[in-house]
Amino acid sequence: MSAQEAIAQFDEETRSLYSKRQSDERLTTHFLQMVRPTRNHLPVIASPDHPHIQERNAYLKTFGAKLIGSYVFFAFACNQFSKIYFPHGIVLRRSIPSTWAQYVSYRAPIGIVFATIWYYQREYPRSHRIDLTCDSEL
Repeated sequence: MSAQEAIAQFDEETRSLYSKRQSDERLTTHFLQMVRPTRNHLPVIASPDHPHIQERNAYLKTFGAKLIGSYVFFAFACNQFSKIYFPHGIVLRRSIPSTWAQYVSYRAPIGIVFATIWYYQREYPRSHRIDLTCDSEL
């Protein structure tokens, strides 16, 4: 059986699906010569009313304030944590009696920072993965 006879056994839709397509040589050459990061982030054209575009724009409006707030809280947490050991060193600091409120106020902010980093590194990405064992998500 020749290749033409084997192809003729399939319907027209299957043949058109698997047939070679013509492309513009100039466009192919341009894409192959582009620098790698540019090729990886080609623009996607969508209408301005698309929900993903609106969600992105809403996120970008508050991104600066969130970033500054994160920096300020991180600086506060580092300052509080440094109070455990300084200003007079660990030996003198341990000799000064402290209450549980001070103990928590020195350690809780940096604990919140580490818990947040852990959450966004480990747990948050799981909410965006598809569960292939669930029939409702297929």
